[in-house]
Order: sequence, then structure tokens, then C-alpha cells
Amino acid sequence: MTEEQKQPEQTEKTQSATAEAWREVGKQFETLGKSLAAATHAAWQDETNRRHLQEMQDELEKMADEVGRAIKSAAAAVDDEKVKASAKQAAHSVRAAGEQTAQEARPYLVNALRQTRDGIQKIIAKLEEEETKGQ
Repeated sequence: MTEEQKQPEQTEKTQSATAEAWREVGKQFETLGKSLAAATHAAWQDETNRRHLQEMQDELEKMADEVGRAIKSAAAAVDDEKVKASAKQAAHSVRAAGEQTAQEARPYLVNALRQTRDGIQKIIAKLEEEETKGQ
């Protein structure tokens, strides 16, 4: 198996492992949420517990906001990387197309320059001939 064949396979394995890890994180948050809901329901009966629960709820909301910001930031970073990769690929494509166009146009350009040179040589010769006749 060549290196090129290994790379997509390794990328797929890495992506699969990453997806599984995130699924596990999601399950852990779900379990945590259920446990907190059960504890909250049981503790809600006491006024002192209600105050503590309100404080805990405030802190959990802050934590959720932080997690949300972190996820958005990570998603933006991934998007930035995708944009950079796309821009790099586009630049490579433009460069390759430009090089190909230059190679294809080269014979025509050389021919046009030769014709221009020959035309200028004729004009120079004519001017020199007129100059010599005028003397």
C-alpha cells in the first residue's frame, strides 16, 4: 500500500475516533444533566436548598455559556482552516493554469515577437537606405 493510500484510511480512522470521542462527551453531559435534575428535584423541597440550587443553576448556565463559546470558537477555527486550505488550493490551481497557459501561448508569442522584430528590421533598413540616398 502506498503512502497516498494510507493517508485517506488514517484520516477516516482519526475522524471516526474523534466522532466517537465527541459522542462519548455528549453522553457524559446527558448523564450529568439527568443526575443534576434528579438531585435538584429532591433538594427543591427545602428553602435553603432552593437558594443553593439557584446559585448552582446560575453557575451551570455560566458553564454552558463557556462551553458554547468554546464550541463556536473551535468551529470558527475549523472554518478558518477550511478557508485557508481552499484558498491555498485555489492559488495552486491558478498558478498551474497560468503556467499551462504560458506554455501554450509561448510559441505564438515567440512568433509574434519574431514578426515584430522582422518588421522593425525592415523599417530600420528602409530608414538607413533613405538616409544614404539623402546624403
